Amino acid sequence: MELEERVESVEFDGWMASLTHEKRIELVPATDFAKPGSQGHNVQLKEYFREKVWPDRRQKICSNLET
Repeated sequence: MELEERVESVEFDGWMASLTHEKRIELVPATDFAKPGSQGHNVQLKEYFREKVWPDRRQKICSNLET
């Protein structure tokens, strides 16, 4: 499980690096409590990643390991 968490973290970092500022706001709109670039906004982006992006990436990574 620890290995999976590390892989998820690396994948998240790569995913974040690939997003433009505009795309980040599109995925997680800014609020009074979570302005773009803030810790709160990054936490919300991490949740988005876990729910919407990570399942597909995880499946691809695991299937590549099996071959």
